[in-house]
Amino acid sequence: ARLAPAPPPPRGGAAVTRAVADLADADFDKEVLASELPVLIDFYAQWCGPCKLIAPILDLMADEYEGKLKVCKVDTEANPKFVKKYKIYGLPTLVLFEKGENIAQVEGAISKKELTDFISLHLPNVCISYVLFSFSPRKHGPSSLSEPTARQKSGVGNLEGVQLKLETSGVSS
Repeated sequence: ARLAPAPPPPRGGAAVTRAVADLADADFDKEVLASELPVLIDFYAQWCGPCKLIAPILDLMADEYEGKLKVCKVDTEANPKFVKKYKIYGLPTLVLFEKGENIAQVEGAISKKELTDFISLHLPNVCISYVLFSFSPRKHGPSSLSEPTARQKSGVGNLEGVQLKLETSGVSS
C-alpha cells in the first residue's frame, strides 16, 4: 500500500511544531517553577519566523535530554504576562529555569551547537558530550611520512579507540 503524500505546509512557512509541550499560564507554575528537572522554555509567537526555524532544534533537544531537562514552549501572544515578568524583548527567547529560578536566557534563533553549549554552560550536571573517536598515529620515525607501512597500504588504519561517551549528572555509560 502506498502512503498518501504529506499535506503542504500552511502559507507563510511551516507551523511551529508541537512535539514540545506548549504551556499556558495555568500550567506554568506546576510545569516550570515546581519542576524537579531543569526546564528550557521557548518564548515564541506563531508569526515569528526565527521561532519556526528553531522549533525542530528544540524537538531534537527534548529527545536528547529526555529525563534530564524538560523542554517547553510559551506562546507570548496567548500569555502576555510572561513578556514583562521575564523581560522578553525579542523572539524567540530561550530561558533556563532550575529549581524555579530563571538562571539564564538567550534571545534570537541559535544553532543546535550553540543551544547545547548554552545548556552545558549553565547546567553542567545535565550536559551531554559526545566523543566520536580518538585517533593516535603510530610513530615510526621521520621516514614514516613518505614511506607507508604495509598496514597503511592495505587500507587498515591505526584507529586505536572508537568510543561514544554520554555523560549526564556525573554518570558515564
